[in-house]
Amino acid sequence: MSSSSNAQMVDYISRLTIGDYCNMSTEALLVYYYIITLHHEVKCLKSPKNVGFYIFMTGRYIPLVVQLLNLPFWNAPSSLMGCQAYLLLGQTLEYSQDLIWAGLRAYGLCQKKTWSLCIFLFSISPFLVNLTALHWQTIYVNPNVGCTFSRNVPIELSKR
Repeated sequence: MSSSSNAQMVDYISRLTIGDYCNMSTEALLVYYYIITLHHEVKCLKSPKNVGFYIFMTGRYIPLVVQLLNLPFWNAPSSLMGCQAYLLLGQTLEYSQDLIWAGLRAYGLCQKKTWSLCIFLFSISPFLVNLTALHWQTIYVNPNVGCTFSRNVPIELSKR
């Protein structure tokens, strides 16, 4: 191995380490937020349940699950099939956060069902765009990093 490839490897691993520290600090802030707002959640649990309550609770806990899946000490699968399932679950949960916000937006802006449906349908476009990008995703197992992916969206489509 040449010294330039060693330097590239050190640079690559240090970038991954910085990313891991950023994920862990985000997770720590999220857990702190959940702890200091727990009394509000207990009040919500004691109140009558409606659609807004369920959307709120789902929107509250999906980000926590997404962040837990991104923690660096999580043992990601080492087989290709396991990586595909692991990454698909994580990305689906991450993208579903857009759906939750779309539901909250539609429910909060308008109590009439027809307008809420229109707002919801227009609000789910980020979710649909992200789902279509999964078609061009290649998943592979990197021995240094674990499960990883790359997206090869055609340039013609990217320009639109």
